Parts: sequence; structure tokens; C-alpha cells
Amino acid sequence: MPLPVRQQLESLQRRVAGRVDVAVASKISGIVEALLILLSRLPQDADPSDPNLYNLRQIAHDYLPGAIERYLALPPALARTEPVSQGKTAHALLAEQLDVLDRTLRDMLTSLYRHDAQGLLVHGRFLRDKFVEHADDWLK
Repeated sequence: MPLPVRQQLESLQRRVAGRVDVAVASKISGIVEALLILLSRLPQDADPSDPNLYNLRQIAHDYLPGAIERYLALPPALARTEPVSQGKTAHALLAEQLDVLDRTLRDMLTSLYRHDAQGLLVHGRFLRDKFVEHADDWLK
């Protein structure tokens, strides 16, 4: 994964520190961690038309930074107290947007886990078929 993406994400985390509550800061950290894991697993020859790949890159480069930058552009005191829409503050709206990104990335991580686990199962079947069911063949 390119270092600038990691640096950009870490910079966002530093910039929001102290401007959001612990729950939102924790959500951002979880999102950054999931992004770094998923981005590090991208194959070099990944299909650029894959919608998951596109969404992952958009989350890292646009959606997460966009949400945070828009929030940081607001006066801090008002962002926490002044209702923006349906009685929700900018802080609450940011938390909702982060929840959407977090759920999306958790789904991607679960899918990756299942894919990897399936590979482990297939490999285990191969080993069992090769060595366990034919273990006595060499003695014959």
C-alpha cells in the first residue's frame, strides 16, 4: 500500500483528536485500521472495475477524508451543540456517517476472512486426500 495513503489517514486521526468524543475517535481509528488491512491485501493485479476495490479506494481517498474535513471546517463549539438537521448536531451526523463506513468495511473484512478461511478448508481437504486417505499406499 502506498505510504501517502497511510500518512493521509494518520493525519486525519491527529487532526480530529480532541475535536470529537472518545466514541467517534475510536470509530475513526477502527475505520483506519480496517482500511489499512484491506488496502494492504489488494493484489497488484486487482481488477480496477471491481466495485469493492473502487469503494475501498473511495472510502480511503474521498469518503472518510471528506466527512472529517467537512466536520473540521465547522466551528468546534457549534459542531457539538447546534442542530443541523432533524435536531442532530454536526457531531452526531459525523458519527452516523462513520457508522456507515465502519459497517461497510467490516462487511469487506468479513468477506475477506471467509474467502481466506475457504482457502484454508480447500487446502486441508487436499492434504487429507493426499496423505491421510492414501497413507498406506507406499507400503504396498
